[in-house]
Amino acid sequence: MKERPIIFSTEMVQKILSDTKTQTRRVMNVQPKDGQKLIRNLDSTSNDAHKRRGKLQWATFYVHNFQIKDPSSYFSCPYGEEEDRLWVRETFTLSGKRCIYRADHDLDILEWKPSIFMPRNMSRITLEITKLRVERLNDISVEDAIAEGCTGLHLKQLYARQRFLPPQEHFAHVWNEINGKKGFAWATNPFVWVIEFRRVEV
Repeated sequence: MKERPIIFSTEMVQKILSDTKTQTRRVMNVQPKDGQKLIRNLDSTSNDAHKRRGKLQWATFYVHNFQIKDPSSYFSCPYGEEEDRLWVRETFTLSGKRCIYRADHDLDILEWKPSIFMPRNMSRITLEITKLRVERLNDISVEDAIAEGCTGLHLKQLYARQRFLPPQEHFAHVWNEINGKKGFAWATNPFVWVIEFRRVEV
C-alpha cells in the first residue's frame, strides 16, 4: 500500500466530509491517438520487462495477428492502484501551531494558504482507493455524477429566474470551473481516471 497526495477544492472537501462524495475524475496525462485502446502490459520476455510489467499503454493493433503498433510510452495511474491511499490537500491557514481549514471556516478575514502547500502532517482526510478505471469524461452516469457530489444545482438567471441543472449538468458545470482554463473543458471530452474511494480513519 502506498500513499500519495491529492488536491480537492473547499467545496469538494465539504462533500467528502459529509460522505456525499465518493468519486473523483482526473484528466489522464497521456491521451490516446485516434483508434487507440488502453491495454495493460503483461510482457515478461524482454530484458526490461520488470520496468513495464503491469503498466498501461495506448495502442492500436494489426488486424490479423493482434501485434501492437503505434504504442504510447508505458505509464500507470499517478494516483495509485486499488487499496492505495490518498491524503487530501485542502486550503488552510495557521493560527500558532493550530491548523484551520477553510472548509470549516469560510472567513475572508484570514489569509488562506493554497492547498498545494499543505504538508502531510496537517492533512486530516485519508482516502482509500476502492475502484479505478478509465473512461471518457462525457460518459459519466447520473449515479456517478451524484457520487461526485453533484446532486443538482439551481443557477440564478436574469430577472430573478432560476435554472435547475440535473446531476450530470451540475458535474459539467463544476468540472468547467476547475478544468476549463486548463484546456480540458467538458466539451473536449478527455479520457479521465475515475477514482472511487472511501474515507478511512488513521
